[in-house]
Amino acid sequence: MLGSIIGDIAGSTYEFAGNKDFSVPLFPPGSCFTDDSVMLVATADALMSVRDFRATYRRYGARFPAPMGGYGSRFRVWLSSENSAP
Repeated sequence: MLGSIIGDIAGSTYEFAGNKDFSVPLFPPGSCFTDDSVMLVATADALMSVRDFRATYRRYGARFPAPMGGYGSRFRVWLSSENSAP
């Protein structure tokens, strides 16, 4: 889990750039966690606390409404909708 979060932060500034160059700084200025890390931690929280995944995802989505990278459009709509169906 820690490796996933570190990798997410390290790659955050390159997420939509398609960079294939290996001679870049590991954590360049502007590096930050993304929506992937938020939902990874939410999943771990739900598993370890034996909580409902939907409620946990929505709680984390409300706490971090616009992380770097952003949620997918349909997932973002689901996070804020009244309908709990996936």
